[in-house]
Amino acid sequence: MSRNKLFDDARPVARTEDVIVEGLDDDVIIYDTENNQAHALNPLAARIWKHCDGEHTVADLAGLFAAETPYDAVVNCLSHLYRLNLLNPGSLGMVDGKVLSRRQLLRKVAIGAAAAAIAVPMVTSIVAPRADAAASCQALNASCSASKPCCAGCTCNATTLKCTGTC
Repeated sequence: MSRNKLFDDARPVARTEDVIVEGLDDDVIIYDTENNQAHALNPLAARIWKHCDGEHTVADLAGLFAAETPYDAVVNCLSHLYRLNLLNPGSLGMVDGKVLSRRQLLRKVAIGAAAAAIAVPMVTSIVAPRADAAASCQALNASCSASKPCCAGCTCNATTLKCTGTC
C-alpha cells in the first residue's frame, strides 16, 4: 500500500463529459473533444478506468487488480489517467504527479515480480486535429481559394470560387 493514506482513500471518477468512448476488442479508445486528444487504453488500463466510479478507493482498485498487476502499476495508471484529464479534477486526491515511464515501470515491476506473469496497464495518446483542420483539400462544390485548394481531379473556378471537376 501507499505511504499516503489520503491518496489511498481517494475515490477517482472517470470523466464522462466532452469525451467519446469506443471499445475496440478489449481496448478502449477515448477521444477528448475538449483537448482534441485520443487515448488508447489497453485492456487492463480500460478496466481500471471503468472502475473509476467514485465508489472504489485507490486502495480498492489496487486490491481489485492485485492478481494481475502490482500496486505501483495501478497507481501509475491512475496518475497517468489523471494527468491526461480522463479523471474528474480533484477526484484522485493528493498525488505528487509522478508518472513513471514505461521503461521505469517495467523495470520496477520486473524486480518485484521476478518471473511472475503480470500485466501492466498502458495508455497511449495522440493529439488529434479538429475535424475542420484535418481536411487537407476541398471537395466537389466546396468553397476554395489559394489557401483552401480543391482535391485531386478538381479545380477552383475563379468566378464561383467553388471546386469543379471529378474530385
